[in-house]
Amino acid sequence: MAFTKVLPAGITTTGSYTISSLDVTSNVSIAGTSQLNRVAITTTSSNITLEAGRTYVYYASGTYTLPASPTVGDRLEIINRSGTVTAVLGRNGSNIMGVADDVLLDILDEAFKVTYSNSTDGWVIGS
Repeated sequence: MAFTKVLPAGITTTGSYTISSLDVTSNVSIAGTSQLNRVAITTTSSNITLEAGRTYVYYASGTYTLPASPTVGDRLEIINRSGTVTAVLGRNGSNIMGVADDVLLDILDEAFKVTYSNSTDGWVIGS
């Protein structure tokens, strides 16, 4: 099924538009580019339980605990600005990289991108 919309007079196919509502009753494919202007940032210097969809910048060693009930595709990012290599990424019951163990975040100034893949691999870490 092709999705075609006739644009009202004065609206072009280029530019920036905000969609306030969209009623879709079938599969839709939208071609084009998108731009993410902002991400949710949390800065912390103490132990915290992380939330999917956020970026965390930590400024002190501590335990940064992953969400307890992740869904496949959940993502977050955690950035080490602490000046130390002793922070812990707590698994909170899920595997990390297929292992039932917490992870030491031991690279200075690194951005760890963490994605929940499945119950076997659990959280997968990239950079």
